[in-house]
Amino acid sequence: MIAHKGVSYPNAVPNSLIALKRTIATHPDYIEIDIQPTKDGVYVLTHNTKIKTVSGGRLTYQKQIGRL
Repeated sequence: MIAHKGVSYPNAVPNSLIALKRTIATHPDYIEIDIQPTKDGVYVLTHNTKIKTVSGGRLTYQKQIGRL
């Protein structure tokens, strides 16, 4: 079994540490995560290149981490 983005449940953001910790507890064979670089070279866990849930889709990871 491959878990993608972590276990889903209310208030769990995909690819978040809490989602990944809950995924580990289910003992999948593999966990697949998505990593995107910011403009200044900091890597963040996210599936999409746009930060839809917190910005309404206006921000992208092509900005510096301090501006997110």
